[in-house]
Order: sequence, then C-alpha cells, then structure tokens
Amino acid sequence: MDTSNNVRLQLQQQQARKSNQNIQVYVRVRPLNPRERCIRSAEVVDVLNPREILTRHTLDSKLTKKFTFDRSFGPASKQCDVYAVVVSPLIEEVLSGYNCTLPRPKQTPPHLGGRTSSHSKRHYNPTTNVAEEARPIQ
Repeated sequence: MDTSNNVRLQLQQQQARKSNQNIQVYVRVRPLNPRERCIRSAEVVDVLNPREILTRHTLDSKLTKKFTFDRSFGPASKQCDVYAVVVSPLIEEVLSGYNCTLPRPKQTPPHLGGRTSSHSKRHYNPTTNVAEEARPIQ
C-alpha cells in the first residue's frame, strides 16, 4: 500500500513539475571595457531593477526601450552572483533527474571588446585519461 502511494505521489509531483516548465531568460550587462572608457563611450543600458533594463540609442536620446527579464544583472555583478541565481538551481534540477539546458552566449567579437586569442577544441580520451587536441578525421 505504501509503495503504490509513493509511486502515485511521485507521478503527481512529476506531472505538476512538467506543467510548470518554462524558459527563463537572464541578462547580464557588462561594464565598459578600457577602450570604451578611453574614448568616453556612454553607457546606454541601465539596469532599472532586478528584472528590467532600459536601453537608449545615445546618452541624450529620448527614444528608449524597456525590456523585462526573469532576472537582470548590472555591470557591478560578479560571476558568483550570476552562478548562485542562474546555474545553482539548475544543478539541483539535474541531480533530481530533470533535463536542463544552459546555453552559452556567443562571445563578443574582438573588434567590440572580446578576446583576441582563440581556444583550441579539446576532447577527453578515456583510455589515456588525458584531454587531447581535437583534430578533423582524415
């Protein structure tokens, strides 16, 4: 009797969880990079509160757009803050047996302040216990 009640309760919890599935969208506004500060670029994205940002075309522009997210992080936010709010809850979901996806956004191109170095693709070789350079099959 207890086993059937436990199974029934687990199925109800799974169904409730499936009906509550949704996509969450987060934004992190980066600070100006050294080049942008040097040429005195204006910050045209403001974090209004933990859920909204405001964008404008120029510093003096009256034309603005407000965007709402599940959570927004300002330029002063730290990586550990983003991890605690965004990633940590997903880890718990994965460990509970649920599928979770955390897409990594594309990196800012070098001419817009991104990194200039390239990272080589690596894969793990289980026989040698070593990460090796990935090479195309010839």
